[in-house]
Amino acid sequence: MVKDSYFEKTWRNDRVWVSNFFTGHEQELRETAMHRQACCENTARTVVRYLGCKLIEKYFMARIYM
Repeated sequence: MVKDSYFEKTWRNDRVWVSNFFTGHEQELRETAMHRQACCENTARTVVRYLGCKLIEKYFMARIYM
């Protein structure tokens, strides 16, 4: 499953970005961080597994693979 999220109006907003949970250095979109964290912390069968994310800056878009 793939989820495309567009951030055209908020891409440069600091509230949309958070420090990477694993590295603490890199910035990542809050939405992708929440998906990944929910997947890692929850073993319930109803939570969709997070596989990765690709940022497409040209379109201010994040493609989340689940």
